[in-house]
Amino acid sequence: MIIGKLYNHAMADYYCNVNGFIKTGEGLELTRFQSLNVSRKYPKVEQWYKNLDLARRKRIGILEE
Repeated sequence: MIIGKLYNHAMADYYCNVNGFIKTGEGLELTRFQSLNVSRKYPKVEQWYKNLDLARRKRIGILEE
């Protein structure tokens, strides 16, 4: 489970700044279309986050409890 305060921040970034947030997590330069595909594939941040490996999770700066 993602820590509550950081979870709210992650949700806001995922929905409002989806390009930057996904680019940080994936560690890649993504086009707007590629970011849109990721956010459509994983409509909730939890779904996308669970799909990330440990290195990508650390890049975002959200650690699990």
